[in-house]
Amino acid sequence: MVLNAKQELLIELLKENETLTGEMIANSLNVSTRKIRKYVHAINQTFDSLVLSSNRGYVLNKEKYTSIYQAQPDTLESIANFSPGQRRDYLIQVMLAEKTTNIFDLADECFVSLATIESDLQNLKKRLIKNNLEIQIKQNHVSILGDELDKRKLMNEIIGKRNISGNTFTNEMKILIDYYKFDDISSDIRNIMLSYDIFANDYALNAIVLHVVIMVDRFKNKKELPPQYINDDFSKSLSYQVAIEITNLINSTFNITISDSEIYQLTLVIDNNTSSIDFSIINAENISDYIDDEIIEIAKFLMGKIERKFYIDSLDENFFVKFTIHVHNLMNRVKANHTTINPFKLQLKNQNPFIYDIAVYMAYKLQKKYDITINEDEISYFAIHVGGHLQLINQKSMKLKAIFVYIEYYDLHNTLIKEINNTFNDRLEIIRILPVSEYDINLEDASDIILMSETIKESPKHIYVGHFLTPRIVEDIQTRISLIISEYYKEKFKNIALNFFNKDLYAVKATTNYTRFDIIKWITKQTTKFGYTSKYFIHDIIDREKLSSTNFKTVAIPHSLSTTVEKSFIYTYLSKEPLQWGDSSVNLVLLVGVNSNDMNNFSILFDTLVEILINPVNVSYLLESESYTMFIERLFSLYK
Repeated sequence: MVLNAKQELLIELLKENETLTGEMIANSLNVSTRKIRKYVHAINQTFDSLVLSSNRGYVLNKEKYTSIYQAQPDTLESIANFSPGQRRDYLIQVMLAEKTTNIFDLADECFVSLATIESDLQNLKKRLIKNNLEIQIKQNHVSILGDELDKRKLMNEIIGKRNISGNTFTNEMKILIDYYKFDDISSDIRNIMLSYDIFANDYALNAIVLHVVIMVDRFKNKKELPPQYINDDFSKSLSYQVAIEITNLINSTFNITISDSEIYQLTLVIDNNTSSIDFSIINAENISDYIDDEIIEIAKFLMGKIERKFYIDSLDENFFVKFTIHVHNLMNRVKANHTTINPFKLQLKNQNPFIYDIAVYMAYKLQKKYDITINEDEISYFAIHVGGHLQLINQKSMKLKAIFVYIEYYDLHNTLIKEINNTFNDRLEIIRILPVSEYDINLEDASDIILMSETIKESPKHIYVGHFLTPRIVEDIQTRISLIISEYYKEKFKNIALNFFNKDLYAVKATTNYTRFDIIKWITKQTTKFGYTSKYFIHDIIDREKLSSTNFKTVAIPHSLSTTVEKSFIYTYLSKEPLQWGDSSVNLVLLVGVNSNDMNNFSILFDTLVEILINPVNVSYLLESESYTMFIERLFSLYK
């Protein structure tokens, strides 16, 4: 949980003094005594009874303070350590919690200059346009203007981005921890829904609970929704009955009376995140009994597109059923103009960039064919489905070949072989078993590893396994497998990269005041001049960029979703000045064109580049390159 700068200083003052009056603390922090009372209240909301008060003044509960640090040394996290993105989210949270906030106080609380806060606010002004909200700055005070429902959606978006277990929320966001008993409410809501035979997965349940706790917090702080008329048909729906049950629970738990307008919005959230169908009973044979043929055709359309585009030919019935159910729920959300926040979307994008790209392609095709909008949260849910399936395929296909050479002594080797197969079933395939008397050195060319019961001759491929599979032997085999696979992919990445990178497609620029689309336009002009792309290539690059930004911390890797090129390439653009790209600043841009025959290679290249360049230290190292040759050498040296 985050305390602001003044609250941290207040605690520091009390640490060094037995008792201080509100006036003494106010003079030290250069604020009013009313502000001190507010700070103390906020601290104690976060850490119950950390600051004690009496007629003599305030005192720090030393025992409580010690227990907090012993349990979680980093619990009292400083805003001074926030990244610019975290700080801007913090500013939004403060502005949502207060009617109006002094910008000088914001600068003090964040340990930054007034100019930095003003720059943050200008950035947030542009960002909040898509939320139908406006930031107003008047006489050094700032506030967020707009409908209460849009403000709640913004809160949901920020909390979802940080994840339920995140610790970067202000006191306004304390609802997610024990203050509003998130886990208890979640369990109660699940039970209520089950009693009405309504089903929700964990993501959907979190979305409903998150809506409820934000609703309660805003309602208790007199930030209510405008009146909403509820007609008879609406009140007869199953989702409305569930909403009434949940509301009764909330009213009794928090001693409040939720309004009809709140119940109306809660009903919509329940309706868009649940189903009266128990999807666990659906299979490929009966799916048309539960899901419209139109939705089934959409699912098949998308599956066909990614099978052809990305050479995926293993989408089985199990995937088809789960994916069709997901498309069914997605289209319902689109029709209702509703979004389910995915708290793991950034993690999915950064850790599985190619799989995420397949999901972006699916969203792109769906948008074009049905004239709808698919946001990044929905894209990341696509990625979960595709990624889970491809992970299973990769686990089954990534096996090394081994030859087992044994000493003939009864049939002891059969037991050992069985143990090896059971232990390394997903990593190793024994393709031949033969006695030492039949061993031939030429056999090594047909395998990756030779498992030997007896050492005959030292060879890099030999692993001595003796007669029993001991823990040390298991570790030796595992280490060798990992090393071989690592070296294989390292060499494969190098060969693929050399096929894409080109010294003629390399530029170092001192760029200022350029947007990401300006950079894309400049680079694609160069690739067209060199004969790599047509003049239409830029449109596909921009379409992809608009769906989901291609930045990964300090590097951007823009690329096309549909247009193929005559020859695969990467244009390397190093900027001496940071470029604003999506929600981050980048200094390295790698614009990629992919020939359709290189799609499998692109998957390895893309994932590996992101794995290397997601670390800003590695990007800084590359930016110091004095030539194209040095850049490539340094890039390869970073692959571990």
